[in-house]
Amino acid sequence: MQHPASPKSIRPWNRRRLLLADDSLPIRECLTEILAGLGHEVAHASDGQQVLERLASEDFDLVLLDLNMPGLDGWDTLKRLHARHPLLPVVVITAQANQRDWMQAMGARALLEKPLDLPLLGRTIESLIPAHPSALPSGLEGQSLPLQYGRPRRVPVPETEEDPAHAAGAMNE
Repeated sequence: MQHPASPKSIRPWNRRRLLLADDSLPIRECLTEILAGLGHEVAHASDGQQVLERLASEDFDLVLLDLNMPGLDGWDTLKRLHARHPLLPVVVITAQANQRDWMQAMGARALLEKPLDLPLLGRTIESLIPAHPSALPSGLEGQSLPLQYGRPRRVPVPETEEDPAHAAGAMNE
């Protein structure tokens, strides 16, 4: 019996697939070269509609999203993207750094200001995507990570509450 996935669809666990959305071709080309050099596979979108279309038919590990794009801009794209793919990490790339609170409320995991600090971009991607699928902590389904300006941070996994009956029994002993 043949495996349903084609060889092209199988990729190493450490090769992340990123969707880069920016209306500037030179920025897409430059970032693609840099990110590919870091071992990532990069796909492009030049506007929000293309982002949503690609996400409907392809899997990505992270989206890099510019806010100012023609047509469906980054704001509306982020809102729709988060509603359809709430667990997909989105890094907003913008010259409008004062929009941090709005971006967090709309589901962005990080906000990076243009011009980009490239080492910070690399660290941000690494911090938002586990190095290996087994590195994902359990119990985080449906939770989002808070945004910290320029530096995403992980939220500690809350400890599970003890069974109330067990806790009450322990108090009576």
